[in-house]
Amino acid sequence: MVDNEDFIINDVDDDNEMDLSSVSDKKEEDSFDQVDVNLQEEEIEGFDNLVEEESSKARMIIMDFLEGTFKKSEAIAYAKGFIDNNLASPSSSYIYAAPYSEGFAVEIHDGGDGKAYLPNVLEILNEDPLACVCVKNRRRVLEIKRQKKEAITSVLLPEGIESLEENVVYAKPSVKMRPYSYNGVSMVLIGSSIAVLGFIFLLLTALTSLFVQNRPVKVLEVTKTSELPVQQWTNLMKNYDYEQYVEKLTYEKGRWKVATRKKPVEKVVVKATPQKIQQEIESISKQIVEETKAELKEELRAEIKTGHLLEENEKQQLLEILKENVNKTE
Repeated sequence: MVDNEDFIINDVDDDNEMDLSSVSDKKEEDSFDQVDVNLQEEEIEGFDNLVEEESSKARMIIMDFLEGTFKKSEAIAYAKGFIDNNLASPSSSYIYAAPYSEGFAVEIHDGGDGKAYLPNVLEILNEDPLACVCVKNRRRVLEIKRQKKEAITSVLLPEGIESLEENVVYAKPSVKMRPYSYNGVSMVLIGSSIAVLGFIFLLLTALTSLFVQNRPVKVLEVTKTSELPVQQWTNLMKNYDYEQYVEKLTYEKGRWKVATRKKPVEKVVVKATPQKIQQEIESISKQIVEETKAELKEELRAEIKTGHLLEENEKQQLLEILKENVNKTE
């Protein structure tokens, strides 16, 4: 019996040892699996960060210096012209312009998150004029240097080539850039403004209607139909006098007053006929002849009174003159 019991105990111990070893193996496998999962998550997170970082970079970055340009609007207009002529998607482009030396420095991005490198570039060049500042695009590198006349030049290196200069400094993005177009934003702002103004107008209209409805209306005076101006003309036509006309119709102290005036008498003008005109002309000509004869007679009488003796030939000439004058007057 004792031997049997020992055998049973030994068997139980062996089973326990086997269970413990299997549990430890499972724990080790679980730990390795957890490590693999963590590594995979880190790789995915790193890949996501890399994708996000790459997508935030612009497809192309251009920097230029406009010497002699002192207005920001002119620098922005130059940048927009460059975008229109050289970039495929102007709507996703960005512009940044800053005064520098005797002109304006301009930065243009094709895509990206729209953060400018130019402020950091100018800061580095002011501290170290001999530095070679580099800006990484999505696939290429932009190399910026300062010239002797405080002007900057930039070179876009070929794809896959880094700068070979010694004193290389990589710039960092800082300030937000200006979008190429504000069309979308402006439309949203205009729509929002119209909606707000419409709501305010409706609110004021509702408040006004409430005040008007609750306010009692005062009736100052009721005008009878018989006292209206149109009705007065009807009364005047009943007692119309053809020799007078209405000059004024006024309402004073609750009564209508009518001012009338007599019509002016028209003068009748008789038109002259051609026969009457001919008669007038003949009478006037006769009057002239008679007046002329009388004048000639008076002259002869005066000559006779003076005792001036005329010779025969002079008398004949005078008589002929008198006859001619009489004939002319006739």
